[in-house]
Amino acid sequence: MLVLNEDNHQVYVFEIKWLGRSITTGMKVFENYNDDKRAISGAYQLLDYVTNADTYKEYFLEFPVYCAILLIFDARDFNTDIIYPEDVLGIPNLDLSKRFFMEKSKISASNVYSSRRR
Repeated sequence: MLVLNEDNHQVYVFEIKWLGRSITTGMKVFENYNDDKRAISGAYQLLDYVTNADTYKEYFLEFPVYCAILLIFDARDFNTDIIYPEDVLGIPNLDLSKRFFMEKSKISASNVYSSRRR
């Protein structure tokens, strides 16, 4: 997602990643996003946008990326720190600190999907 601050032409790029199980529209449980690799790939994707601005300038309206922000929605059953590689840490305009933990509810998600699809 791209946000442009029109007052000062600052471009903010947001990469959104989901960690944990989810239910597809086909009512199947999807469990391929249960490890940190997904978050780390998002960090590298943002690093690419920041360091290769010329490659992406048509997408970013000719402005450099002011800040690239990784948003992690973590619905996994365990809470462990995500260990990012050194080469994505310490980049001034790369924010890897936004991680939101999902609370589980005692509802059957498949029942909710079924009732809404009818």
